Amino acid sequence: GSILISAEREEVVDFAPEHGNDSILLVRASERSGPRLEFATIKDLDGKEVGMVTGGVYDQLIDEYAPNIGKIEYFSNNGDLLAALKKSKIDAAIVDEPMARLYESRGGGLAMMPEHLCEDQYGFMLKKDSPLTSQMNEAISKLWADGTLDALKEKWCGADEEKKVLPDLDW
Repeated sequence: GSILISAEREEVVDFAPEHGNDSILLVRASERSGPRLEFATIKDLDGKEVGMVTGGVYDQLIDEYAPNIGKIEYFSNNGDLLAALKKSKIDAAIVDEPMARLYESRGGGLAMMPEHLCEDQYGFMLKKDSPLTSQMNEAISKLWADGTLDALKEKWCGADEEKKVLPDLDW
């Protein structure tokens, strides 16, 4: 897994890759208005209900980037959050980009808003001054450069469910 990089965390731990960006997006049920999204910008959500999973950083992001959102609903997991969005109990949901891409690719009336809430950096957390930090950064940089991470993102977050098969391993 990975964790959100913040200035406070960087004081006590190292992150790899420090260059990895991951957008946080709003996901919207598009069924109400047909093929076009009812909400295309964060401003369109002023006064609306937005859902998020409890225990994340999304509250802080709403306060900073979308202070006019009407009401925030909290859910204990992504399944409950998505069910509420599909049933129009909330107007939008906040999830990380990989999750948003996965939900959108599965259909069911969910779509990503074209406007991102914000850009955040995520990374693997390591002990401060760990000798592994530079090795991790180098390895991850190579995986981005050779297209491996893009291919994995497409495979696991893309629309083609037939690609999402684990290889047979000889344990």
